[in-house]
Amino acid sequence: MPADASPAGDLRPRIRAGDAAALGELLERHWAALVEYLTQLLDDLDLAEDVAQDAFVRLWRARGRLEERGSLEALLFQIARNGARDQRRRRRTRERWARLVGRIPRDPPPAPDPAELNELETAVNQAIAALPGRRREVFLLLRTSRLTHQEVATLLGIAPQTVANLMSRALDDLRAALADYLE
Repeated sequence: MPADASPAGDLRPRIRAGDAAALGELLERHWAALVEYLTQLLDDLDLAEDVAQDAFVRLWRARGRLEERGSLEALLFQIARNGARDQRRRRRTRERWARLVGRIPRDPPPAPDPAELNELETAVNQAIAALPGRRREVFLLLRTSRLTHQEVATLLGIAPQTVANLMSRALDDLRAALADYLE
């Protein structure tokens, strides 16, 4: 079988050598199929064309690292598929942010009632006081003294992971005790 009878022909060594005409030939051979494939993945022709173009650019930039064997077409489609996956991920992130921004009230919330603030402060202080001894001690050292986990561990003669565990349990206890005040 002649070298140019394979799907990528003799393009791989030419592309590795920096032959832009070989990239042009690859583009001519696979552009339409690649765009069609990406359009099915992304449901957006313009975005599919952008991702396809980016796939060719990425292949070109990595030309010096191309393997001697393997399908150049498969590599191109793999690069494009990864680009499509990244685009879908970005789209989902933008959609989540759009939904979140849509929920943000336009007017600032009303100022809290001082009586409600006093009630909340009392409830928080009681919940902290109700924590078991070591949990309360770790919570207060981390939150009020602003010490690090390592500093608290050294001060109390315990492992930093124990500090983290005690803090986690203290926060769970506080969430449960203050559930009526949390949204």
